[in-house]
Formats: sequence, structure tokens, C-alpha cells
Amino acid sequence: MCSHIGFINIVRGLVSKKKRRFQEDGFDLDLSYITERIVGMGWPSEGFEAFYRNPKTEVLKFLQERHPGHFKIFNLCSEREYDARSFENRVSRCPFADHQAPPVELMAQFCEDVDTWLSADPDNVVFAHCKAGKGRTGVMICCYLLHSKMFSDPGEAMKYYASKRTKDGKGVTIASQARYIHYYAHYLEEGLRPERLVELSQIHLKMAEELHLIVVLYQRDSETQELIPKLSTHPTEAGTEFQAPLKVAREHDKYIIKPSATTFISGDVKLQFFDGSISKKSSLFYLWLNSAYLPHSGEECFKRLNLDKVRKSLDKNVELTMLFTDAPTSIAMNWACDPSPVTSFRPSKIISLETEHGIDGVVSYPLKAIEVSDANRFALEVELS
Repeated sequence: MCSHIGFINIVRGLVSKKKRRFQEDGFDLDLSYITERIVGMGWPSEGFEAFYRNPKTEVLKFLQERHPGHFKIFNLCSEREYDARSFENRVSRCPFADHQAPPVELMAQFCEDVDTWLSADPDNVVFAHCKAGKGRTGVMICCYLLHSKMFSDPGEAMKYYASKRTKDGKGVTIASQARYIHYYAHYLEEGLRPERLVELSQIHLKMAEELHLIVVLYQRDSETQELIPKLSTHPTEAGTEFQAPLKVAREHDKYIIKPSATTFISGDVKLQFFDGSISKKSSLFYLWLNSAYLPHSGEECFKRLNLDKVRKSLDKNVELTMLFTDAPTSIAMNWACDPSPVTSFRPSKIISLETEHGIDGVVSYPLKAIEVSDANRFALEVELS
């Protein structure tokens, strides 16, 4: 029996890899105290999964023995959930997808909920988990370390978390997740930045490899968090139809990617690059950004270490530069007066734009169809599906 338990613990140790485990008082759990009152842990599992992850029954026993009546769990997984009654209805959800960046608003919600719980009683403790209990968990815990003023520098907060949760100092390793922790630091200093409408001019991708490049630009719906494909170099391959696809040209050692018509973006944007010569699903890398935090210089450069899940064989000097301009004042002001229609519907059509200033182009908005006319203001006709 002892050898069987020992074997199971070896397997769980291998699955948890370089994460620190709690091994006291007969427990052996993928769980780490980041502070005395903030804990990161792996998914509480049932069935066969409990063989190699934290067994839900053991997690509950741990909570009831060490923090009876004073624990609260935050499930950060968007892909799965469990009955909160398994943990005395002490479970909240702040879901976002694995290896992706969460909205700043979700970060703020998590931090405020944690603050409320910890402030209610000095014995209260928070347990945050995703699936592995490292990346997404680290994003939210680092945000709270900043929120609680334990740290003022995002980099220091991430280093501290990594030292407490892992043995190798690799905590939050997805570049976009780290970028959004920096966004949250800005949020703490100045509040939530207003939505910013920018025109995407070009994307320059510098890399030695020549391949069948597929690029897809997604926008996140601010209400549903749904990831919506907006533009692509290969619309049918991306799984949707676009009237204004992205165009790609190879110039010397880089690719130049341009929208075929005037395109505005706002809020959370994901750019993903695929190697179509292998498969349209063969990812090279991707990145997340939020238009409100783009520099006002009109250019942002992302080196390899700023990109997410980069293919190991890819050029070590790969570099992406995004060129953009702020939307003309008249357009931005009209859009800012009532941005809700812009974020409420799926993007499947393109907006035709004409003003007395001679702007005559095509603008991508998350509306099915909008006719724009009259000088200096929008006359909208929305065709809803």
C-alpha cells in the first residue's frame, strides 16, 4: 500500500514538473503559498485525472483542516468548471483561456473580489487555480500583489511569484500575459483607459524563413469575451469570409502585411501567424495587445521574447513591428459617444465611410452592416442577423 502511494506521488511530482509542492502533515499537493494568505494550486481533480493531479477529496481535506470556514477558491479556467458545492459553495470564477491574456477588467474584478474576501476576516485565505496552476494563476496573483501594494513594479511581482511557485524561476512565461500584468499596473496608476480606436496601417514581420504565411487578426468581444476573427490573409482558410482581407508581400528579409482597406481596431486584439506550407493550423506564434496601451509614436516592436508560443525552429532574430495611427478625431468622437454597437455584434461585413473631408475608404467594425453618411456624424443602418 505504501509503495502504491509512493508511486502515485512520484507520478504527480512528474506532472507538476518544476512547481513547488506542499508536502507536510501527510499531504502531497501541487500547491504553493505565495503569501500566508494567497495560494496557487493545480486543478482539483476527480476520476483518473486525480491519479496525476490534485485529488479533489485531498484538496477539500487540506482546506477543512488548515483553513476551516476561511477559504475561498477562484477557478480561472474557461474550459472547465465543477460544482461549487464540492467546496462548501466557496468558489468564484474569473475565467479566461489557457495561454491567453485576460481582459484588464477581469483582472480588476479578481483583485477586488480577493480584496473584499481578505478584508472581511484576518484568517481568510484565497486559493487560485487554473489547470496546471502556474500561468493563468500567476497572472492573477501577480496582479493582486500589485493591487495590494506588496509590489509596485510588475517585473518584481512576477519574479517573486516565480520564486514561490516554481523551483526554476519560471512562473508567468507567456509574453502577452506578462504584458497584460504591466497593463494592470498602468490601470492601478491611472484607472481604466478609455477605448482607443486606431487604424492598422501595416505589420512588418522580419524573419529569414520564406513560407506560405497565414495571418489572422482577432478581436475580443468586450461583453462575451468571444474571440472573433476579423481579418485574414486567407479568409476561407481562417474559417470565415471577409470583404477586406490582409495582403502579404515578401520584401528582402521581411513580410509586409497590409489590410486591403482602411481598418480600425479597438480593445483586445490577438494576432496569430501560421505556416501554411505545413498546415493552416501550424502556428508560428501569436501575441495579444490592447489598443488603449499602444504607444502614441504609432509604432510598436515585438522581438522574439515578446511573442507567445514561438516555434522553436523559427529564426532567433524574428521581429514584428506594428504600424498604426489614431483614428481621425471626427470618427473617434462619434464612435466614443456610443461604442456599444461596435462591440455587440459579430464582424462579418465592412463599413463604407464618406465624410465632407473626403475620407472614402472601408472600415471594419463589429457590426453586420453600417452605412455612414452626412458630414461629421454617423447615420447608421444596422442589419442584425
